[in-house]
Amino acid sequence: MTKPVDITWLKEPEEHDYPAAESYLCLLYDEETAQKHVETLRHAPVAAFKAKDIFRASGLSLLGISNAHFAGLSMGGMIGQALTLRHPELVASLTIADSASRWPADAIDLFAQRAATAMRSGMAPLVDATLARWFTPEFRKSDVDAVARVGDMILHTPVAGYVGCSEAIPRINMTERLREITCPMLVMVGDRDPGTPVAMSQAIHTVIASQPPMPSLADPPRFDNLQ
Repeated sequence: MTKPVDITWLKEPEEHDYPAAESYLCLLYDEETAQKHVETLRHAPVAAFKAKDIFRASGLSLLGISNAHFAGLSMGGMIGQALTLRHPELVASLTIADSASRWPADAIDLFAQRAATAMRSGMAPLVDATLARWFTPEFRKSDVDAVARVGDMILHTPVAGYVGCSEAIPRINMTERLREITCPMLVMVGDRDPGTPVAMSQAIHTVIASQPPMPSLADPPRFDNLQ
């Protein structure tokens, strides 16, 4: 078994978290409005959350956001489930893409091994394997620039953040609680996703019993234009 990972959580946001928060908020607002919201975050009591996580995880009400249509990919889908269960009044609909509501027990050791690699050697040894999970061989050949940008993002991911996510992700267990969600839900998954395979989305669908999972989406425009 891999040695347990010790994590030191920050009590206050760091300065570089605020540009990240603004980046997320620009998905909803014009730049000026996003900047105003970031200033609200700077002066808010956010001891338990980094600034960007207030938008992503549990503080939409702090920003005056309600009736939100939440779409989350992978870990974002897990965050969306947790948010909707914790604050159902904030979410009008939930879209979960290539995600999971729980993991098998052996996933804890797998994620711990990745975290241990990051702490020992940095993110570089994890780049190629992550790209192989995220993109098909065909896509890696057809859009080298896009894959390179993602690889650079992975390479520069803060180790502490990666370790924290690796500690949290395999411990989620929300499947049975999904029955509590009353807003419309859409579940999508790629049929060649090895990281969060189709069976994980089928498990979510079985509980919510609304519509069959969407088939794999081969290109971003189709994904973005789904209604």
